[in-house]
Amino acid sequence: MTQAAGILIIGHGSRDPAARREFASLAAVVGNRVPDLLCAHAFLELAEPTIAEQLDAFRIKGVTKILAIPALLFAAGHANNDIPAILKGYEAAHPEVTISHGGVLGPDPNMIAAATERIREAAQNDDASFGDAALLVIGRGASDPAAQAGLWKVMRGVWSELGFGWGEVGFAGASFPMAETALEHAARLGYSRVAVLPYFLSTGVLIRRIDEQIDRAAQAHPNIAFLKADHLKDHPLVVETLVARIRDLS
Repeated sequence: MTQAAGILIIGHGSRDPAARREFASLAAVVGNRVPDLLCAHAFLELAEPTIAEQLDAFRIKGVTKILAIPALLFAAGHANNDIPAILKGYEAAHPEVTISHGGVLGPDPNMIAAATERIREAAQNDDASFGDAALLVIGRGASDPAAQAGLWKVMRGVWSELGFGWGEVGFAGASFPMAETALEHAARLGYSRVAVLPYFLSTGVLIRRIDEQIDRAAQAHPNIAFLKADHLKDHPLVVETLVARIRDLS
């Protein structure tokens, strides 16, 4: 690049300190992969630093070209409307700064592979075939049909790779079926095991709520083994996807 450049990795934001720490850790790992660029992270809402604060920090350091990467799993209202509005507003107020806006993580093959590995990690002490189990992938939820479809694509990718007997999705909010309903339905499919993957980047109240819902489902159906997979966090393939989004812009 011929001018000072920086990367701003944008997360949804959370009041949960652990969630903020996990996202900061993910951004730091991504930054280490592109050491020639100044890397920072920001949150859209509920947490600091804000997008505007980090854009100001870049500008003060003389950074005139910024690559804004939304570290969001799917394109919905935040990615399609809120973040672009903030970035365009900042550019209008500071014409010396140019901001390029990257794409979300989406149902990228690397993201599906990361989800698949989370399931494998959870089942590493389980010798039974996935063909004898049901898969349930639980996402945050969105009213946007494309975002809902994205979660189904992830589930189908994991299902196909591991050979589950059946696969479904659930949502923590804003979409149907809700996680608790999806867990109950999965328990009634006739499989002796149900693998549950919370498809989230960071921990927080929703992850804890899903964990509690899994525990309640296990108590209600003691004849079924519920396998809990970890959320995505800074999985190497998540990092790889973010680095690819940076390269797409640079």
